[in-house]
Amino acid sequence: MPKKKRSPFEIFVITVLVILCLSLGVGIFAGRTRVQKGRLLMQELSMLRSSISLYSVLNSKLPKSLDELKNSTYTIDDVQKPYIEFFNDTNQDLIDPFGKPYSYNPKKGWVSSASEGYERW
Repeated sequence: MPKKKRSPFEIFVITVLVILCLSLGVGIFAGRTRVQKGRLLMQELSMLRSSISLYSVLNSKLPKSLDELKNSTYTIDDVQKPYIEFFNDTNQDLIDPFGKPYSYNPKKGWVSSASEGYERW
């Protein structure tokens, strides 16, 4: 049985449907990526703030910079541990999941992100 050729209108409709499905899929994927980066940012900010608190309790002062916190260690049960173990790190700056460096206020001991939409976290 010979195959019937598709009309130009059928090809057009199929092409439009495929493009529509692909564009929706890409949009959904991009939205999920941003949500995951936001969650990771919250975790990293929480860990940095906890590290600053630990540093201030053990040293009776706040660190002067995030670099000081990153390069310092403390000893507990004869084991030396870093205050910060792992972060995205380029050029000695701690980078958030969106690629912006974290900012630190040494007078208040508060670390924040410069990423758009997450400045007040």
